[in-house]
Amino acid sequence: MSYIDRVLDKINRGEVAVGTHIKWEGSTAVDVLSRSGFDYVWLDGEHGIFTRVQVADYIRAAHLNHTAVFHRIPYNKPELTKPFLEMGVDAIIFPMINNRRDAEEAVKSVLYPPEGVRGFGPGMANDYGMMGFEEYLEQAKKVWKIIQIEHIDAVNHIDEILSAEGVDAVIIGMYDLSGSMGVLAQLQSEKLLKACDYIAEKCKEYKKPFGSSISYDELLMSQWFARGASFMTIGGDADFLVSGSKQAIEGAVSIYERVKKG
Repeated sequence: MSYIDRVLDKINRGEVAVGTHIKWEGSTAVDVLSRSGFDYVWLDGEHGIFTRVQVADYIRAAHLNHTAVFHRIPYNKPELTKPFLEMGVDAIIFPMINNRRDAEEAVKSVLYPPEGVRGFGPGMANDYGMMGFEEYLEQAKKVWKIIQIEHIDAVNHIDEILSAEGVDAVIIGMYDLSGSMGVLAQLQSEKLLKACDYIAEKCKEYKKPFGSSISYDELLMSQWFARGASFMTIGGDADFLVSGSKQAIEGAVSIYERVKKG
């Protein structure tokens, strides 16, 4: 079973797949978070500070722990997709998909001709040539094509986006979506919540797995699970370090004061 098959198998059993974000340099965080039990790691090539070489190390670290790797490219261009496909990522996340053309271009960049426009030059993806050609072609078809809905234009064109052939799944980006609606970061805004409800209903109508990308927020998670989300990307290397360090400092001070008072 491939790494993306593990995610899909969990979703198909009616369970939730849980992932986390990676933005910083160094593969140790990927190793630790993969070992901790996340189903996938989301490498944030749009906002992260790592290099292409480091992405290869992240993939190795995750796959050694049987964890899938989703990579978000900065924008929807085939030349940005190809190198990470050759490294063997399990999914590509395409940001700011706003219409059918965007969705179709995203799908084509992942697929080999005649269905797509992907150039041929695999490395890690086919075990550096040690995997049989036909086996590799079947494996390559499994790469998840995830489109990100994060603008009101996408909401207005949701049917044409979701009906585009080859779209596998949907991520809803609440922050950018809220900004495009004039309520930046107001994640409990009534009109934002209505838009998220609408997207979720459309995803269910078109039978597309969907989820969101958020911090560890129990209210937001409960809302997304109530909508039917089957995979969620929560927190990340930076978030967990910040929250853990704050908790440790506050705990130490609290214990000190309690002991001091006797």
